[in-house]
Amino acid sequence: MRPLALFLGALSACATTPTPVAAWLPAVCRDGGRFEPEHCAAVLLSDIWGDPGPLAQDEQLAAYVTQVGRRVAAQARAPDHDFRFHILETDQLKAQARLGDNIDVSTAMLAQLDSEAELAFILAHEVGHIVSGHTHLDYNDRSANWSTGREDISPERLGDRERLADELGLLFAAKASYASDAAKAFFLRADQAAQIAGTKRPAYYPPTPVRVARLERLAAEHAGGQAYAERYRRAT
Repeated sequence: MRPLALFLGALSACATTPTPVAAWLPAVCRDGGRFEPEHCAAVLLSDIWGDPGPLAQDEQLAAYVTQVGRRVAAQARAPDHDFRFHILETDQLKAQARLGDNIDVSTAMLAQLDSEAELAFILAHEVGHIVSGHTHLDYNDRSANWSTGREDISPERLGDRERLADELGLLFAAKASYASDAAKAFFLRADQAAQIAGTKRPAYYPPTPVRVARLERLAAEHAGGQAYAERYRRAT
């Protein structure tokens, strides 16, 4: 029997026979004491592994993103990780790290970047999340809230993770010989675009001026590197 079938079978048993396991299931799986096994399975599996959505079909672009991603990931000196880079076909500005060493960047995000160095920083930022264990910590945080359906992860805790990923991202990209000021350029332009669009940024994100000031200080310690702007335009 396939794992998903086994999982559905176990949930079906919970639907008909109350057990201590039922109390562990997320609140979304319970409705007035009734269980919806197939819906619950989809929720749990999506929460564990993440559902990135449709992938872009441009193989040449995917190969380019993977090449840049592997270049910065090599600076993490993390042989136990097998990083995989994906391009999401969506108009949402998105870059994220998921369980299984998966890193996603959206086509909309790629369209907003000005150089390969900016792409390198974004991918290196997500590598920083993974090597710091943030993807597992995020999963553990969500798991702790499954039984209540609450989303009460501390904004301070999430903010600390973002700050660390920023620092590691800049460091990994700089060590891969990318321009260290690319991170600042990206955040300033992204902040301006968000203000124009009226997009509300997550509350746990460090304020952009504070974020940029910290990255400027770090970039000064790793000055140099190349932006590869023309190469980025040709590739994308």
